[in-house]
Amino acid sequence: MFEENERAIHAIGSALRALPPTKIVLLSSIGAHRESGTGAIMKLHAMEKAFADLPFVMSIRAAWFMENIAGLIAVARTTGILPSMLAPLDRAVPMIATTDIGQQVAASLQSNWSGHNIIELEGPDQYTPGDLAAALSVALSRTVVAQVLPPREWQAAYQSWGLTPRSGEAMAEMVEGFNSGWIGFEKGAGETLKAKTTLTSLISSIVSQPS
Repeated sequence: MFEENERAIHAIGSALRALPPTKIVLLSSIGAHRESGTGAIMKLHAMEKAFADLPFVMSIRAAWFMENIAGLIAVARTTGILPSMLAPLDRAVPMIATTDIGQQVAASLQSNWSGHNIIELEGPDQYTPGDLAAALSVALSRTVVAQVLPPREWQAAYQSWGLTPRSGEAMAEMVEGFNSGWIGFEKGAGETLKAKTTLTSLISSIVSQPS
């Protein structure tokens, strides 16, 4: 994960400096201002630092992707259980639909600004794992209950999804950062925007798509 990120940053940075565009918009992440303890988000911290010398940069620090739930829908449909690494189940986390991120990127590229800017982007509300389960209950027309997946089972889950052990460790550290409250928006670093797509509408859209 991190070796590939370093290579990408170097290649993209070389291209941008060779033919500097008038605007650069980076898809960054909530928590990217932290210098440690964020796991996979350290990739975005490194990206922001690597491009800090470029003259016109907009960093969009997006919240937890609502679409992260997509891979668990089949399990919820079959068992009525939504396994959750996010815990406790009543802790609300900033979330965002990826379509809203794309729209904000497009808007930022078309608007007038200069220098270095940060947008902290989240959905209309913050959501708990219980909210995720409730939205799935509606979309699947069956009762779905959120259930905490113990941390000892995380590494096996990540590797079953194709991650290396080191990448799995990075993902686990990121989730732990959300659970502890260490990962959050910087607040005051830039503009904070709320998008329109709700969790309920996003999950309903995913569930209704042909499998």
